[in-house]
Amino acid sequence: MGKIDRYIVPGTVMAAMLAMFFVTNAWIKRPADTLQWKVTMGPLNITTPGHPYGLRFTPRNILSGHAIKGLIQLSSSHDCKPRLQCVDVTVTNTALTYVKRLTAYRLSDGSYRINVHNGFIFPDSDDYVVFVEMQPRVGDYQAKRFPPTGALRLGSCQANGTHGTSRSGCTATSAKLRGQEAVRGQSVDGLTVVLGTPVRAIDSGSPARVGLIVLRGDRTARGIAPLTGTDGDAVAISMDTYHFVRLHVDRDHGANGVITYTGTFDIPGIYRLWAPVSDYHHRMQPSFVVDVNPAPTPTPAGQ
Repeated sequence: MGKIDRYIVPGTVMAAMLAMFFVTNAWIKRPADTLQWKVTMGPLNITTPGHPYGLRFTPRNILSGHAIKGLIQLSSSHDCKPRLQCVDVTVTNTALTYVKRLTAYRLSDGSYRINVHNGFIFPDSDDYVVFVEMQPRVGDYQAKRFPPTGALRLGSCQANGTHGTSRSGCTATSAKLRGQEAVRGQSVDGLTVVLGTPVRAIDSGSPARVGLIVLRGDRTARGIAPLTGTDGDAVAISMDTYHFVRLHVDRDHGANGVITYTGTFDIPGIYRLWAPVSDYHHRMQPSFVVDVNPAPTPTPAGQ
C-alpha cells in the first residue's frame, strides 16, 4: 500500500462513520424544548376606572425578553374577524365578583390588541387581574396571568394602596368563596339555574364534567343553548386568582335546558366558575363555586 493509500483508506472509513452517526442521530426522536414565555401588557399607566384603554399583550421569551411570534392559540369567538389570529382574554377582580371575556387580535409585530372599539373600560376602583390564553408551537396551552403577582390597582385603590377600605371609594377585597360550594341553584333573568354536576368535590388532574340545568318554573327551559365557539366555554378562576381553567362545551351537551362542560383542574382549591348560555332573547352568565380536592393517592398493588 502506497503512502497516499495509507491516508485515503482511514479517511474514507472515518467519513463513512461520521455519515452513519449523523443519519442515525437524525432518526432518534428527542423531546422538543418547551418554550419558556411570559406576557407583558400595555399601556403601563392603567390607573383610572371609567377611562378607555387600548390593551395590548405581547408574548415574550423569559430569557431574552424578545417578542415571540410563534404562538398559535386561535380563538373561535364571534368577535374574531375572518382571517385574523385571535386569543381569548379574561378580566376579573380579586373578589371574583366581576368577569369580562374579550378577544385580542394579532398584529404584525407579534403582539395582540384587544378587540374593543375605543378601548376597554375598567368599571370601578378595584384590583384587577387579566388572563391571556395562548398556545406556543412547541409546548402546552397556558393561560398567563397579568400581572404575574399582585393586581392592577385602579382609582382610589391605586391611590391609597389599601385593601378593603371604602372611605375613599376603594372596594378591592379578596374572594370569599368558602361555604358557597353548597349553593346549587340561583335565579337568573326569571330562570332558575341549577348546578347538577358535580355532586361532590372535583378531583384535580382528571377531566371533570360540570352540568347546568336551566328551569322555567318547574320544567326544563326550552331554547337554552351554549354560545358558539370559545364564547360558549365555561371558565373558572381559583380563589387566590392565580389559576385559570377553561371548560369546553360538550358536543353531546344534553337536551333542552341541560348544558355540560368538561375541563381539567390541575391545582386543588376553591374556584368560581362562569358558564355563559343563551335563550331565545338574550345571553346570561350564571356562576357557581366548586371545590377541587387533591387527586386521591393510588392504592398500592396487591392491597
